Amino acid sequence: MALPASYWYLQNFDIKALESQVDWFNIMSYDEHGPWDIDNEWTGPWVNSHTNMTDIQLALDLLWRNDISPSKVTMGMAFYSRSFTLTDPACNSLGCRVSSGGNPGEYSDTVGVLLHTEIQEIIAEKKLKPVLDREDAVKTVSWDNQWVSFDDVVTWRLKANIARTQCIQGFMVWAMSQDDEKGTNIRGLNQTLGRQTPELPDFTPIDKPVVAQPMSEPKLCRWSGCFERCPTGFKTVQRDGYDEIMLNSEQCPSNNGVSVLCCPSDQPLPTCHWRGHRNTGNCKPGCETGEVELGSVRGGCKKNYQTACCTSSKVTAAYDACNWTGCHDNSDATWCTGTMFSKSLVRSGEGWGGHNSCSGGQSRELCCPDPLPSAFNTTCKWVPKSGHLNGKDKDYLCEGQCPKDSVQVSLADGMHSLPENKVCFGYSAFCCEDPKQIVPRGDDTTDSYSAEQANKFKKLLNKYLESPTCPATVLLPPIHDDQSSITKRNLVVESKEYEILQGRATSCTLTDWKQLLSFAVRLFTKGTGFDAMRTIWNTIFAATFDVGYEAATLALHLVNYPELDLNAFFEYIFLNPYSAAVGMRETRDSATQLCQLVATPIRKRISSEYNLGTERVKRIVWPTTDTGKDISGVPSLATVLRGIANGHLSLHYARWQYQSGGHSYSAPSPFLELAYWIGPTPGVAVTDTSYNIYRDTRSTSNTPDNWVVFHLHINADLPNYLTSQGGHTYVGVTHVSIFHGQHSETLAAVNSWRVDGNDHHDRVVGGTNINARRGWRCPPGTGMWYVGAARNPSALTGLALAMHTWGAQLYANGYMGTLGLRLIIAPPPLDNSPPGSEINPANPGSVVKRFYSSPASAPLDPYTFNFRIVDGQYSWDPPVAPLPSPSP
Repeated sequence: MALPASYWYLQNFDIKALESQVDWFNIMSYDEHGPWDIDNEWTGPWVNSHTNMTDIQLALDLLWRNDISPSKVTMGMAFYSRSFTLTDPACNSLGCRVSSGGNPGEYSDTVGVLLHTEIQEIIAEKKLKPVLDREDAVKTVSWDNQWVSFDDVVTWRLKANIARTQCIQGFMVWAMSQDDEKGTNIRGLNQTLGRQTPELPDFTPIDKPVVAQPMSEPKLCRWSGCFERCPTGFKTVQRDGYDEIMLNSEQCPSNNGVSVLCCPSDQPLPTCHWRGHRNTGNCKPGCETGEVELGSVRGGCKKNYQTACCTSSKVTAAYDACNWTGCHDNSDATWCTGTMFSKSLVRSGEGWGGHNSCSGGQSRELCCPDPLPSAFNTTCKWVPKSGHLNGKDKDYLCEGQCPKDSVQVSLADGMHSLPENKVCFGYSAFCCEDPKQIVPRGDDTTDSYSAEQANKFKKLLNKYLESPTCPATVLLPPIHDDQSSITKRNLVVESKEYEILQGRATSCTLTDWKQLLSFAVRLFTKGTGFDAMRTIWNTIFAATFDVGYEAATLALHLVNYPELDLNAFFEYIFLNPYSAAVGMRETRDSATQLCQLVATPIRKRISSEYNLGTERVKRIVWPTTDTGKDISGVPSLATVLRGIANGHLSLHYARWQYQSGGHSYSAPSPFLELAYWIGPTPGVAVTDTSYNIYRDTRSTSNTPDNWVVFHLHINADLPNYLTSQGGHTYVGVTHVSIFHGQHSETLAAVNSWRVDGNDHHDRVVGGTNINARRGWRCPPGTGMWYVGAARNPSALTGLALAMHTWGAQLYANGYMGTLGLRLIIAPPPLDNSPPGSEINPANPGSVVKRFYSSPASAPLDPYTFNFRIVDGQYSWDPPVAPLPSPSP
């Protein structure tokens, strides 16, 4: 049983009565202090350590006073720290005043939190000297206006010694996942506890070498080189829209030959283009959404270069998994950073070959996932000459030609070394040999634990393929919400862990579901050692349903959407195997078409007080653009938006809400809640079953979905959250969350109600978390969706068109225009603008906080009532709420 370490919480537990019922008390001896202290009258805005031994000892003393046996106590250690921003940088010791949580770290990306690995990087970078506080058994360090305490081998030893004097022998950590790839923290902690650190299993079958194994997949498209035609089993690729093939001659020495693009003839050929050419000569390189970059030329460009772009498929996937950096000094360490682009494959001043050459001895670097894509995880080397140009006047010419059965990854122009101290001039080719075919492994060998796990994963996937629709239509497993919640024990759900459902052999049990989900998540939380399991995933799951599920493709998707919770991500994939990959592509495409980066008005700069990205919605189920419903019984977002457009869903009410950010440590900010009644008249139930396409039909509850609720989130701390385009002002939305509602709840304010979005009533018994939030967002660095801003509808596709149509209507009706925004944005002082005039993004006024009012909402707090806008006027009495929530 987990226990809070705070004495003030712990004193309310009947610890003595609980002891006989539990095996261990896991005391969470961390988070004693943090940004939440600032507004707390009992703690106040003062620097303090979240793992200080003084506070921890108060909690331990309470246990001893209740005669709890130390043998039942497990003491928690932390691999992370709570940081603060100092009010006065000169006052940087315990008891100094703080103004907010500390700046987010590069990896933790959360205000007030730094991982120990991040702290050590800061100490090394800034040459800081930590201070040891022996009494509290912590170390502290300060720089600029930042302060943080942390633990290491020294303080863990102090804590362990204090714990052992009280006969505590058990220890736990939060969290293993916050350690670095070398296991620095766990090894240090085990060292202080006198324990050995076991080596992690590598999950490679025992009779195979412990190396990344090439996948059994089609060969990769490749350039022929200047002196060869397409190899056997390959054919040329047409340049789309032109009566010619994809070719390039500018890297061929002395106009010898031409290099053509060749793809496997036993696979569907991709559609390819040369993109980026401009008549001005100022080329704009890059590919469109759904395309892969696999070559470059400078011909026809005074500036930049053109890009060879082909549609994404199995025969181009490896190129898509890697990215070229800009030019950097060759003396630098690797420029490949981040979780999924940490492996350097090659450096070249010319990238694929046609990039603009780097100057001053600099180079670009091709950064890939670790492990490398199987097509590049072979023997790779530079090949200046391969025997085509010989003779006295040609020996000095490099050829830029790869040998047979290899892929040209890069070209580099210059002088290159040859055997016998000779050199050649021109282009050298960086070539990777084609992967060797995997020899099938028999199952008659004795497996290690890790090999058994790999085989188990394979069996689970094959069992899933026997009935891929079963989880969504029969099993109905619980799905994750955007926030964790405590629900009642459910014997019906628990029984599914052990029973075979509806005679489907052993291919559909909750136990298998949980194990399969756990394996899939590990593929993307572990680095080396999981190559064989990723191969199993690619050859069984991705090969059956969609190339978009290949490990490298999913890894790149997770880089673009780092806030995704992996459990919810793979729940969605397994519940919707035929449509989730399409949904992911449509989500990326819609974000590309709708999200905008705009110039910042000259009015304010972003403060460092909060994480100014988006609200930390940890769990998201991806919207799709499928017509009707996907396999899981959940209507697609596009289906719901079409229902709104054709009047099948009617707006019951709008209301502004204000999130404090207390749980997410994101910026306090407003969001607009829009509750759409499923039916043409708000509050009037429909009996026509055709309306079920808008409901989530997974639950067996007697209460159907009555509403679809949208939350449009705004971050007013962003300096460009408002923009002016074409004489109109538009508000930027960082993300949209959506859920179904079945009941309404009455609020404290007079005549105030809203849809109950919780699952604490009859839906919990079904175990499906029917109101789990799903959503749409702009990926980091892509800006915001400015709702209603002008777009060319003919340039929009699928989900993007549906969202734009909906957003334009919201703007035209006033909800996301001046009328709706002035309820929460008070005009600036001395504002003489005529009523109803557009908000000036450079001087919009201030967003109203809770318990205050704006001139438009006065005298009411705008976050306490429902409204609608009818004929350009506020309507304060939306239809009354039906279906109040039943008593728990």
